[in-house]
Amino acid sequence: MSCVAQEVGGYAEGLNTIETGTKEKFSKRALYSEVKEPNGGVWTTKAVEFWQNNGMFYEKDFADYDNGNPPSEAFMSQKTNPTHAQREEAKKYLCGKYTTWKNTNFEIYRQAIKAGKGALVVVYGSNPSWASAYIEKPPLKKEDCPWSHQILLVNSKPVIKNGKEYLKFRNSWNGWGDKGYGYIGRDYLESGLCVCPLTVVDVPNETYIKLTSQIQNILEQMIRILKEKIAKLIK
Repeated sequence: MSCVAQEVGGYAEGLNTIETGTKEKFSKRALYSEVKEPNGGVWTTKAVEFWQNNGMFYEKDFADYDNGNPPSEAFMSQKTNPTHAQREEAKKYLCGKYTTWKNTNFEIYRQAIKAGKGALVVVYGSNPSWASAYIEKPPLKKEDCPWSHQILLVNSKPVIKNGKEYLKFRNSWNGWGDKGYGYIGRDYLESGLCVCPLTVVDVPNETYIKLTSQIQNILEQMIRILKEKIAKLIK
């Protein structure tokens, strides 16, 4: 099944749960069949723009699995042909604007995830470097990596392991990692092997995200200084 359709659909499910408190399963097959390229595959921006303009179809109406079996490319590519009523119902789950950015700074990723309750990113990698849930930067250039893959970053708070910082992400590989989740390292995110980052949030551009990060850092410094002064007064 398409990793782009799975993660964009998963992002929509997560945002819906955060915003409404309800859990809905959306059809990744329907999304894929609507936006796939003629030779297969899906562009992330095209999938998000479909979500933005058309919403999300229910998985109960368009099952992702073929009678319980993993879907073939032929099954995924079948036009789902939603009815007018199904298209109108899908519009309940429209997303807002999205923003992309070029700066691969770890803090920019964190602020984007926080602002958009998640962030999509395409990663270049190799099987050896993805053997465990904690992903280290592979010793390869982007052009030498055998594959690219869509993931969904889900938490802006870093996970620390052996003194290194990681961000948690959702992966579409069944049975992989930490119950379908993994942790990608700062070095990997800043290496140039992660491209096309995107988050669904009404912010104009990268400048806003940078400014938000700077303001947060200033506030944290002011709070720390204030705490130090209060501690001295108490003594």
